[in-house]
Amino acid sequence: MPPKTKFVVDEAALRAVMQEKGITVQQLAATAGLTVNHVNKLCFGETENPSLNTVFKVISALQVPIDRIIKEIDITDPPAPTYQEAPPYPQQAAGKGCLLALLNIR
Repeated sequence: MPPKTKFVVDEAALRAVMQEKGITVQQLAATAGLTVNHVNKLCFGETENPSLNTVFKVISALQVPIDRIIKEIDITDPPAPTYQEAPPYPQQAAGKGCLLALLNIR
């Protein structure tokens, strides 16, 4: 089965392009027609799935090709974890609390 991938904003690359071009978050927001808060979230990976419209506004404002700020990530389902049978529950020691029995403190 081929791997599943999705494209996301590479926040490090976005910040690098902004630094390269000397553009602040406020300037990018104003030029792209986005809020400062939205641009901040893009810059720090806090926007899970930005719309294509948002991405195009950003790349247009920065005047860079889309592949400068977008990265492809693998979202293939990881293999199911294998579980080992849990050891039997320790018997509660006479006169001791359950936590002490679990910690095997005498």
